[in-house]
Amino acid sequence: MQRWRNGTPEQFWAAFSAPDGKELTYTLILERLAKERTAGYQQLSEDARKEYGDRFDEVFSYIKGGWHWVKSKACDIAKQYLKLKGLVVDEEEDE
Repeated sequence: MQRWRNGTPEQFWAAFSAPDGKELTYTLILERLAKERTAGYQQLSEDARKEYGDRFDEVFSYIKGGWHWVKSKACDIAKQYLKLKGLVVDEEEDE
């Protein structure tokens, strides 16, 4: 829905149509959006690793069961990175 609302219907269908102009199915649109999101998370994860360098393991880690764990999933790293940049509000803080 966010992608639909961020532009015009024409822009949406230009991005989510086959080369022959036929509109993609709901399932194919979701698959394409998931790929875009994954690529975005990967890029943000790489940006975080570059920016934080030697401090990455310290900043992007957590304690669980008395053990220190460094985040490895691109989506988890990207979400924390965006939060650190002030670009995402923690949903729990809004309640």
